Amino acid sequence: MAGASTNFGFGIPGGIPGVALREGVPYQSLWLSVEQGVHNGMMLDDALFGCARNADAIIPSLDQFEFYSGGGIDITFLGMGEMDQYGNVNVSHLNGNLIGPGGFLEIAQNARKVVFCGTFDAKGSKIDVTPDGLHIAQSGQIPKRKQATFHGL
Repeated sequence: MAGASTNFGFGIPGGIPGVALREGVPYQSLWLSVEQGVHNGMMLDDALFGCARNADAIIPSLDQFEFYSGGGIDITFLGMGEMDQYGNVNVSHLNGNLIGPGGFLEIAQNARKVVFCGTFDAKGSKIDVTPDGLHIAQSGQIPKRKQATFHGL
């Protein structure tokens, strides 16, 4: 999708630009952004998520969400805490803690394409990556979602 306006959420999605760079994916042909208002550049991850080296633009977060609300995102990669087999996603109430959805709903509802990134299950899952694909060595203890922040199918 050359030229696509691409958004990355916190967590697993925040690492995608770095992996793309290491793997030689020409992500420079995309327009990258994060909800903090950073556009393009070398997106940073972990404790520095929301920052970038050599950004083309840094705008106020409120203006960023105006862009997102207006349908400015072609594709977004969002993290998710829990998901069921129907595509219902929970990001707002995890491990008994009400953390709220943040900008998740605004981004997920207005992007043309949404890709959720997360693990298959939680607490104890062990997944091996091999040349043949993924192998689930041990399933986790939490396979279902407790509530839906975003409804799938």
